[in-house]
Amino acid sequence: MIKIEDLEFTERLSEGGFAIVFKGRFKGTEVAIKKMKLSDGYTEDQELFQKEVFLLKSLRHPNVLSFIGVCISTSGDLKHQFIITEFMENGSLDHYTKKLKGKFLIEQKLDILLDICRGMMYLHYKGILHRDLKPQNVLINRGGTAKIGDFGISRVADVQATMTGHCGTMEFIAPECLQEERYTEKCDVFSFAIMMYELLFECKPYENQDFNLFTIALKVINGLRPVVPFNTEDPKAFEKFTDTILTKHPKTYIASVVVDYISLMKVCWSALDTERPSFEEIFESIKEFRQRIEYQ
Repeated sequence: MIKIEDLEFTERLSEGGFAIVFKGRFKGTEVAIKKMKLSDGYTEDQELFQKEVFLLKSLRHPNVLSFIGVCISTSGDLKHQFIITEFMENGSLDHYTKKLKGKFLIEQKLDILLDICRGMMYLHYKGILHRDLKPQNVLINRGGTAKIGDFGISRVADVQATMTGHCGTMEFIAPECLQEERYTEKCDVFSFAIMMYELLFECKPYENQDFNLFTIALKVINGLRPVVPFNTEDPKAFEKFTDTILTKHPKTYIASVVVDYISLMKVCWSALDTERPSFEEIFESIKEFRQRIEYQ
C-alpha cells in the first residue's frame, strides 16, 4: 500500500466517467495516478476499483500497462482511492493520433497494432476479456510502444457461464454485446477493428453521420459499420488515398497492403463472432503487411 504523502501530483492529464488521471512522482519516478470517482453509495465504484486493482496486480507483459501500487486515503468521511501505474509519455493512442495527424507513418501504425495484438493475446491467454478496447485505453510510451490499460470493466471469462451484459464504449461495442447476448473474447476483436479504422483513416468511425449514440447502437446491430471513404475498385479514388499514406520505404506494395488491411478490418467486425479471427491470426496478418512494406 502506497502512502498518500509519498505521492507528488504534478499535472492533471485527463478526466473520464470513473476517474481523473494525474501525472505525478513516486519515490523520484514519474508515474500516472488515477483517482477514482466515488459517488454516494459507491458500491459499484468500489467494485470497479477492486476489479481493476486485482487484474493489474496479476498482469505482467511488455504491452500491458505496469501496475505500481494502490493508495487509499481518508479525509473526514471521504475515502480517496488511487491506482498508480507507469507513466506513458505520449499519452493515449487517441491523443497520439491527433498529435501525428498528417505525419503518421504506416510503419508506426502497423507496429502499434502489433503491440496491441501482443497485449490482447496475453490477456485472452489469461482468460481476460478487456471489453472496452479503444484508442483512449491504449497508451504510448516515449519510444512509441503501445500498452493496453484501463481494466475497470474487464472480465475474466468463465467457460461454464454465459457471458452477457453491457460493456464498452458505444462506437466500439460488438453487436452481440449491444443486444446483451452471449459473448466471447471475440467482442474485443470487433473493438480492435474499429481501432484499425481510426488508425488508417485518422478519423472517428461515424463522425460524418448525423447519429446519436442510441441510433448508432441500433444500426450496428442491423449491420452498420464505419464507411471506407473511397471505393477500392475505383482506381483514381484508391490511388488518391494511397498517395496520402506516409512511409519511409518505397510505395511498391502500399496499395496491396491497404486492400488486405481493409479486408482484415472488415472480417474483424463481422456480425457473427465466429467469423472473426483470433488475435493470433490478426497478428500474423499484420506482421506480414509490415514485412511486405519493409522487405520488398
